[in-house]
Amino acid sequence: MFFPFRLTPGVLQYTFSILILSAPSYLFGQTHPDSVVTVPEKSEIKAETTSRKKNEITDTVFYEAATIFYDNEEKVLKLTGNARVRYQKMQLHSDTIVYTINDNLFTASGLPLLIESTDTTVGDHMVYNIKTRRGRVRHASTQLTEGAFNGRSIVKTERNELYVDEGDYTTCANVEDPHYFFYGKKIKLIPEDKIIGKPVVFNIGNTPVAVLPFFMFPLDRDRRSGFLTPVWGGHPTSGGYIENLGYYYAPNDYVDLLARSKVMDFKRFEIEAASQYRLRYKFDGSLRLRYSLDNDFLQGGNEWTADYSHNQTLTPDGLTRLAGSGRVTSSNRYFFYNSEDSSELVDQNLRANMAFSRTLEKINGSASLSWQREHNLRTNIVSQDLPSVNFSIQQRPLIKAADSVKTEDIPWYSKIYYGYNAQGVVKHIDSTRIQGNEHFRPSASHSLSISSPQKILRNIDFNPSFNAKQYFVYGYTDTFVRGYDTIFDSTISRFSSSLIYPQPGYDSVAFDTLSRDAFGIPDTIQVKQYRRRIDARYTEYDEFARVEDWSASMSLGTKLYGIFPIKVLNFAGLRHTFTPSLSYSYNPKLDIDKKFFPDGISPPGPRKRQQILSLRAGNTLEGKLISPGDTEVEAKERAFTLVSFNFSTGYDFEKKNRKWSDLALSASSSIDKIGLNIGYNSSFWLYDQYDRLSLPIMRSMSLDFRTSALSAKGSLWDGNLLRTDSVSANTSSLDQSDNNMLQWNASLSPSFTYSMDRYRPTEMFVPKKQFSLSGSASLNFTKSWALRWSGSYNFQQNQWINNSFDLSCDLECWEMRFNWRPEKLNPGYYFIINIKKIPEIKWENRN
Repeated sequence: MFFPFRLTPGVLQYTFSILILSAPSYLFGQTHPDSVVTVPEKSEIKAETTSRKKNEITDTVFYEAATIFYDNEEKVLKLTGNARVRYQKMQLHSDTIVYTINDNLFTASGLPLLIESTDTTVGDHMVYNIKTRRGRVRHASTQLTEGAFNGRSIVKTERNELYVDEGDYTTCANVEDPHYFFYGKKIKLIPEDKIIGKPVVFNIGNTPVAVLPFFMFPLDRDRRSGFLTPVWGGHPTSGGYIENLGYYYAPNDYVDLLARSKVMDFKRFEIEAASQYRLRYKFDGSLRLRYSLDNDFLQGGNEWTADYSHNQTLTPDGLTRLAGSGRVTSSNRYFFYNSEDSSELVDQNLRANMAFSRTLEKINGSASLSWQREHNLRTNIVSQDLPSVNFSIQQRPLIKAADSVKTEDIPWYSKIYYGYNAQGVVKHIDSTRIQGNEHFRPSASHSLSISSPQKILRNIDFNPSFNAKQYFVYGYTDTFVRGYDTIFDSTISRFSSSLIYPQPGYDSVAFDTLSRDAFGIPDTIQVKQYRRRIDARYTEYDEFARVEDWSASMSLGTKLYGIFPIKVLNFAGLRHTFTPSLSYSYNPKLDIDKKFFPDGISPPGPRKRQQILSLRAGNTLEGKLISPGDTEVEAKERAFTLVSFNFSTGYDFEKKNRKWSDLALSASSSIDKIGLNIGYNSSFWLYDQYDRLSLPIMRSMSLDFRTSALSAKGSLWDGNLLRTDSVSANTSSLDQSDNNMLQWNASLSPSFTYSMDRYRPTEMFVPKKQFSLSGSASLNFTKSWALRWSGSYNFQQNQWINNSFDLSCDLECWEMRFNWRPEKLNPGYYFIINIKKIPEIKWENRN
């Protein structure tokens, strides 16, 4: 029964006597499950209770209210007036709360509010079991991490699952007036998994736009298996398509599998299979296969391409590895007909490789076995290494010094180093697609190098070296011309009508229109070019040939410094670094009566004896700035390079005339604040037109200006004057801070090269100019709307190319993006609008 006592002076002693008998420990600041407390309605008192039975809760329940009534026999606690209950991470606020201790049940009325971690639930009547964590709320609204629910009733299970009766769901922050919501007769939420509803009405604003008898969408953003969301679209002139038909399978954390397909006009089909795999510290990689077929399937109208990457450590010490990456295709037409990626359309050389390698620490060496492939899509010639073998020993001392010897005390004979390299390859050239032949060219070589860098007079570096190399080559021709052949060859390329680049060296050109646009104007043209050439005919020998070659050299060099104490304002001084060097190289005469094919490892051709003395002088001017501080200790110094310039020339002892080579002069400088880099290169004759030694005469010159990026940014006006991102009449909540300014940003990356050259000292210079320019710009209309552009300028056609425009909008719970590519190479557009937290719900279109 209840004891409705009031704390008045007349019954003060009686009340305390009851408290002493019923809950003596409460008076001493301890807890007891059978507390009896009666307090004035407007006063507050805090109490706590702990259950000690096995079938009840095992943690402390804290509660407070304006008035607390407790039935000692029924074990019922009634809290009225701003009642609050707290148990572990659960809090319950309400006008009235009745706690049935034996059942661990709370019954709340009068706008109850339940808070569990980050989840909040409100309603007009609530029943909640703190042991099982099951509850029911009438006319409820709950705010979860996954979104917000409103319903006639909401039931929560011990697994935190929600069952909503006649409710709606949205991820918008404005729950009262959401941009969108789903209404369902029955809705079930499985936290961090999925939401299931039946039937479901999808509403944008207050307008229903779709009705589904059953609907399910995932909440888990991690990898999980399931069917992909199909995408369809098209255009009356270009046809329709359906893509992303497939399934994604993620059996564990180490591998996944993807299988999907694309149908275009029900004439062309593309099937894709992809996988990614990773095992930490062991291996990782990916594989993507694409197969395309059309109505000519029985006649072989199918093509494929494969992209892969693999990186694997085979031994625990990490010294043995298997790694490779690349792209392989069956036809040079695949990307032209099937790809929408501009980078795939532009890339005309496909490369692939795989290598097994081992680092040999004890001898400072390495060994590898590799496969390499290169496919030229323009000529349709495939070259491969089947395989390539390499073994090398890096430079190591011939007589190693003891580990206890310091670097400056190492004897001269321990500074004699040697290195060795051996390699072999079987080169396979496949030109059957255009020339109808293929061949294999095995070849090998090994080389030995010896060097001994020494110090002379402490400041002069002296380094003699010797190199020897031997070649073994299969297949060669003699040098005697047996006759001449007239050869006609051709090349075929496809271009847009405004981007035609004929191949140089071809005499005649034929055009063929492949497709036209909606106005009947050619937009894709096939260009076929013909060339006639005269080739000398030699006798070929299919046998091995051996070639030996060697060379020797020595070099002297030093480094000198000069300090100029020039002090102007905060300029503290100038330092000049002068690096002169002198080197001599000797190459013996090489008599070879064979011509080798340029495939694989090819020996050098016939050579006269060479003795060349090379001279070089490097110069660097550096400055130093001092930023003043309050004291000399706080002053900061900053060194920077003003300019670097170098001179070089050479003298050939074996030449009969013009023994001095051209004088080369190069210089470079930069301005860091604006990101400007300036380069200068020139060459000078040291002989006049009569082969007489003279003062330097300029032969060629080039001047290069490049910048990393020239950028500017700002705002057009203060405040968010464009309200297009507001779908509500109430705009008072929109932020009017500087973050909402109409901001813009623009950047340009230009480069300019001016060059001129001539072939004889008496001729006039022929000037050339080369420009390149790429740019980007962005404009944020409001906090939500933004427009971005990027492109590059073609100075030959005097127009911007590679243009891409992106319009995006972020509406808190929605996001929209429109991309437009007005290019002939890869034209089209892509539009998508989707819910941010449920990206599977989207509408997209492309062409």
